[in-house]
Amino acid sequence: MPTSTFWQDFPDFELKPDAAMIDEFKRLAAQRGWKEGSKTWRKRWSAFINLEYDCVIGESLTDLDSWRELCALLDLQGPFPSITKCRQALSTVHVNIVDVINCRRQGTKPKKFSSVSQLAKYTHKTGQFFKRNLAKQDQLLKRCREWQRWNGLDVLGMGSMWRDDV
Repeated sequence: MPTSTFWQDFPDFELKPDAAMIDEFKRLAAQRGWKEGSKTWRKRWSAFINLEYDCVIGESLTDLDSWRELCALLDLQGPFPSITKCRQALSTVHVNIVDVINCRRQGTKPKKFSSVSQLAKYTHKTGQFFKRNLAKQDQLLKRCREWQRWNGLDVLGMGSMWRDDV
C-alpha cells in the first residue's frame, strides 16, 4: 500500500515498510526531537494522521465496493446493497480510527471494543487521537458522526476519539 506524502518532508528518514505507521511516526519524532505532547509534536501528528487517513481510507471511499471493503475489514456481516447500509453497519462498531488505518496498511484486523468507555480508555492510553475539525470534513467520518460525550471527549459513532488540541 502506498504511503502518504507526509514522509516526503523527511527525505533522510528511512521508512520501514513492514513497521506499524504509528511506530514509524514515533521513531521520526524521537529522531527529530519532538517531545510527545508538545505543540510541534501535536502539529506533526495531526498532519501525519490526516494524510495517512486520506491515503489509506478517505480517498478510496469513492464507490460501494470501497465501503464494502471497509465493512469487511471490521468483520461486519452483509449484505450491503448500498453505501447507506454500509454506513449504518459502521455506526455500530467501536474501533479506534488510527488502528483502522494501521491495520488496513498491514493487512490485519483492528481491535473492537464493546463500549465507548473501553474505547476511550484505550485511546487515552495509546494517545491515538484524530483531530475533530479534520474528521468533520471527511465523507465517511462526517456521515458516521453520532457524537456522544465521555469524560470530556467527543466520541464518534464509528468509535474513534476526537480532540481539538492534537
